[in-house]
Amino acid sequence: LSQREKEAKLLVKAANSMQGLVTNWEDATPEDITVALEYNKNLWALFYDRAEKASNQGKLEQTILSLGQFVFQHSGKILEESDADRQQSMFDILISINRQIATGLFSRR
Repeated sequence: LSQREKEAKLLVKAANSMQGLVTNWEDATPEDITVALEYNKNLWALFYDRAEKASNQGKLEQTILSLGQFVFQHSGKILEESDADRQQSMFDILISINRQIATGLFSRR
């Protein structure tokens, strides 16, 4: 697999994990939520670090940095949210971002 394909697969894995939580929300524990968010944040930290260290930061790197910051902040907001229904719906944007980026990576083979 190419590096892009590996990254896309990891993004899909994180999105599927979060989608599984949302789909089976009544069975999700606070630990399940934390684990899924931490996995996704760690994945985005890798992308963020690479974009930040790029010697030639173009539009793509700036977009990754912005998305990474959003993912980190939004993940924190999900953990802070006390309303379970609102917390559940807050996962949708993270799932969507991961899937859209993965689609882009797969299409650039």
